[in-house]
Amino acid sequence: MFRRFAVIWTIALALAGTADAAQRRAGRREPRQDRVVQRIQQRFNLNEAQKNGLRALQESRQREMQSLRQELRQKGQTKQELRRESRERRRDINQRFRSGVQGLLTPDQLQRLPRQR
Repeated sequence: MFRRFAVIWTIALALAGTADAAQRRAGRREPRQDRVVQRIQQRFNLNEAQKNGLRALQESRQREMQSLRQELRQKGQTKQELRRESRERRRDINQRFRSGVQGLLTPDQLQRLPRQR
């Protein structure tokens, strides 16, 4: 009886831990992206129009990244080729995002923008 209880309890704990870990993994991606937007909003004290533009840029960037991931998964390339192509395309997507953000900022806000590497 005790052995059966111990086995059931162990399985229940393992399943609960797995579900908890899956929730944490699933929840990581969006808050990180939200933090980027929040950080930009706070740093540059954006007005409502700028906030809306920033959200639109972030959503566009998110769609492009997801499309890139799906496209690369479907290709039959070597891992090295996939990494290289992915890195180049992500760099382009992120550059368009940065350019879009710069287009939203006023000249005063641009003064506070850190110089790019």
